Amino acid sequence: MSLITRDSRNATQAGAPALKIQRRLLLSDGEASGAGVEWHHLAGDCLGFYPKSHEEVARVAALIDRCTARELDKKNNALGIKSKAAAWRYIEAQREKHLGSEDKGLGAVRIKYGKFGPFVPAFGDPDAVYFFQSLEEKNSITKFLKI
Repeated sequence: MSLITRDSRNATQAGAPALKIQRRLLLSDGEASGAGVEWHHLAGDCLGFYPKSHEEVARVAALIDRCTARELDKKNNALGIKSKAAAWRYIEAQREKHLGSEDKGLGAVRIKYGKFGPFVPAFGDPDAVYFFQSLEEKNSITKFLKI
């Protein structure tokens, strides 16, 4: 929730912004500065951009597209896997349900259990093998386990 209830003084003086983006979509305010376009804080935790040429409009539009695509990529992870630890928890939960024991031709994760938990062995015989059940599952898990 934003504590800002009105536009900053600089934004008020600059007038209505041509383009807006929510700050939560940015990695930092420095990402907005990287566009090289005048911007100011607006009410509701937004940033307003004030481009002066078509080139600046294109740079800001590219920034907004990049930020929204990054946010959509996070949301499209339907399995809820957002870290390496979450990927291992998902695999273990599926193995407890006796899923992933049948090869569907999508590949597999070789699993070895060690002192600090499961890992993908570089050599030797694995303790277990988990077969991917869907392409979505494969893409999400391999993204974090780097296999």
